[in-house]
Order: sequence, then C-alpha cells, then structure tokens
Amino acid sequence: RIIPGAFNKEVAEAKSKEVKRWWRSNRRGHHGGRKHHKVRKGADYVTIVLANVTRLSEHASNYLLNMEADIGLIAETHLDKKETVEFTKTAAKYDWAVTASPAEPSGNGVGNTGGVAVMVGQKWACSPLSLANDSGHLTKDFDLTGKVVKMHGVEVLFLVAYFKCSTGIRGRNVDLLTRVKHITRDGAIPFVLGADFNCSQQEVEDGGGFPWLEWLQAKLVAPAHGVTCKAKKNDEGSVIDFFMMSQSLETMVDSVAVVREVPWGP
Repeated sequence: RIIPGAFNKEVAEAKSKEVKRWWRSNRRGHHGGRKHHKVRKGADYVTIVLANVTRLSEHASNYLLNMEADIGLIAETHLDKKETVEFTKTAAKYDWAVTASPAEPSGNGVGNTGGVAVMVGQKWACSPLSLANDSGHLTKDFDLTGKVVKMHGVEVLFLVAYFKCSTGIRGRNVDLLTRVKHITRDGAIPFVLGADFNCSQQEVEDGGGFPWLEWLQAKLVAPAHGVTCKAKKNDEGSVIDFFMMSQSLETMVDSVAVVREVPWGP
C-alpha cells in the first residue's frame, strides 16, 4: 500500500514530462479502456496486489476480479493468446483495465511458460505502454508487461515480470532487467515493478555482479514477515515475490503484507 499524495509537486511535474512519451490513448479516446468521467481524482491510499498465481484458473480469476484493490500485478498466468484476450474482456466487465502478455510455448514442447498481466481499477486514469497493440490489451513479451497510471498529476509505470527460475540475475533475467531499464529510461520514470523474481532479494541486490538497483535508481520492497512461496507442506518457504520501485516512491510505502488465503499456490 502506498500513499500517492506524498508526491513532491516539482518532482511530479518533471517526471510527468518524461513518462508521457510512453503512453497513448486508444482509437476511441479512452485511456486503457477507461472513460475519463469515471476517473476519481486522487485517493488516500493505493493498494497494489502482486499475485503469482502459477496458473490463472477460474477460481484465481474470480478472486482477482472481485478483490478490493487499485492495482493488480499478475505473474505466471499460463494463458495463451486467445485466453488472455478473453480475460481482458471479462475484466472490463468488472471495471478493470487490463494489459497482458500471453504465455509462450515451453522449449520442451510441453505446456507453456510465463504470461503476465496488469489490472487497473476504475479509480485511476491509465493507459498501456506504447509497446502494446492497437487495442492496448496485449503486449508481446511473455515475461513483462505494464501500464501507466496517473496519480496526483504524476504518471507512474506499473510493471509486472516473471523471471526465469534457478538462474539468479543471469542469462534471460539480464535481458529482462535490460528491458525494464529501457522502458523506465534508466529509472528516470517513476515505476513499481512487482515480480516473481524466482530468487532471493540478496541475489537481485547482487545483480549477477552488476549494480542494477543503482542503474534503475531503485529499491527492493518486500514483506517483513511471512513467506511468498511454499513448495511443500513442510517447507519453510521463501520470499521470491516482491517489489522493485523507484527510490522516490519507496518513502511513500505505508505497508507490505503477505495475503495467505488465496485460491492458488504455492
């Protein structure tokens, strides 16, 4: 949960000019499927839910579409293109604007991997990244997508990512962070990245030997208590799902907590 009203006005104006280059309206003049008159100007808190669903099942979808939150960041949907489009259409009926990337076929020819989505509630004016297709609903990278959300005069990038398991910040994960670096203009644009990092905070901080947090002008934010992944019943669990965000936004974080009762695992 963050407190958007804490934005410094001068910083807000400067950041707003930068980020405007990364969003666009769709052909009907809406922002990410939202009509302007539906947008509420400001709020005391912004509640962000990071959901590593492992598979966006019907139960998981119903939970997320009916949750009381402002932003939903969904990792590992495992939905193909057709299913992803269907989810965006269903979400619109629940007053969510969604931009998503379908999963891609697995290299071993069995099943698929990844799939990510960003949901924005009707309280906020939002728009897809310029990387999205004409409808603004789909992006191509199976492991990264996002939306731009306007909060108290500042446009903030909300991104969600799925990192490859058991490699730390190496190989494909370096490419993923490189794309985040590009989209955020080396961290000049304020952003919140929620991700299934599939590694520890320490491994992200180490960056595979490179100062990614410094390059992105970012900090890691994670729950102080509890675990986010518990593969087995007797497993102590680990924290591999957390946030990376601009240093300018970190001071606005009010609280971070693990939600235990959800219809997915691990």
